[in-house]
Amino acid sequence: MLFLLLACASDVEEGGLSGPIGLSGLGGEGTVAIQSAYGLAQDGHLIAYLSSAPDVGCAEMVTHLTPGDNTDDPSGLFRSDHCNIFMSLPGWSDGFSATDDPVALAGFSITCTLGDGAFVFEERDTGDEDYYWSDDYWQGYPDSYDLTITPEGEDYAMAMDMAGFSGTLIYEGFEAHTGAGTVSGEQTITECSDFEVLHGIY
Repeated sequence: MLFLLLACASDVEEGGLSGPIGLSGLGGEGTVAIQSAYGLAQDGHLIAYLSSAPDVGCAEMVTHLTPGDNTDDPSGLFRSDHCNIFMSLPGWSDGFSATDDPVALAGFSITCTLGDGAFVFEERDTGDEDYYWSDDYWQGYPDSYDLTITPEGEDYAMAMDMAGFSGTLIYEGFEAHTGAGTVSGEQTITECSDFEVLHGIY
């Protein structure tokens, strides 16, 4: 799938980047509770993926993020009522730092798989077959934020605070569905050389 998910729920695990995104207009809440995170910085560009599901491997993320025949089932990357994060940050210069700059975060998205859904392989438009979440599938970005990422050994240390969110149900039109809440914490992003192939895509 070309759209990247962030799954959501109301219980926040301790440690790492975490917090609730209340989507009152949808009658639910998505929780960021990052448990698996991989990425790679090269040529002034950082690409990373952060999942709220445990034990997600780097190769699994790369397969999901690589456009193709769309036959990979992404269920293992997501948790119901939780959110995942995708980052494509071209401003990398031995680190990245930005605050409330929408341009700097243009390649940042939060995706929440809400409700009691599941990923189902189906054709939604003529010839458009893919795995789609069967309940509400929200994607958005923070209205205000403070983000810093620095190299830490062979990995990356991330610290972020986000508050207030704008987004939509991306497969159901353009109606806005805002979110309330604060997501914050420190997160280690493990370097993965397999992400190199994604640098030619995003």
